[in-house]
Amino acid sequence: MSFFGRFFGKPRRSHRPVSLQLDEGFLTSRITEAKRLNEDVVSSFVETTQKQVSDAKFARQVIRDVLQRADNLKALHHAGNKK
Repeated sequence: MSFFGRFFGKPRRSHRPVSLQLDEGFLTSRITEAKRLNEDVVSSFVETTQKQVSDAKFARQVIRDVLQRADNLKALHHAGNKK
């Protein structure tokens, strides 16, 4: 179709959307599936946050231990110095 034919030709028929008749069983199955997927996502999120909390506690403990060891080494290094 040419460029002018699109503007001056017959108007195209618009396609009507097909309306589906959905039964209650289909809708309830979709709702239960969505609820199950939501529960899976929420439980995965909770597990991930718990793992992040435990990782943060472990990192704090490691840092605390490293700083304590560094302080102890400084104290041992300077223990023999006399003024």
